[in-house]
Amino acid sequence: MGGYGARAGLIDRAVAEIDAEGAGVVVLLRDLVPDVVSRRLSGEPLEFEEDDIRRVIGLGSQILRELGVGRMNVLGAPQKIAGLDGYGLTIEGWREFMS
Repeated sequence: MGGYGARAGLIDRAVAEIDAEGAGVVVLLRDLVPDVVSRRLSGEPLEFEEDDIRRVIGLGSQILRELGVGRMNVLGAPQKIAGLDGYGLTIEGWREFMS
């Protein structure tokens, strides 16, 4: 499960990385675009409104807090994510994931 081409098995690979680490979570959020998951997994570029991005980050942050996450290492390329500290979340590092 997890996409086509370079993204094939993306979710399975993320779970394997977390399993190898010994702890972690995968949070999959459905976006306001009904087919966003299949479009993202196929590698299609997506554009979102800033309010949509903030809403998704807020929802994901709430889920992470409910799961007891505070400090985290994120799979993927580093990027700036504003507002995490308001949820008590801190990104300690990034791990390249898509290669």
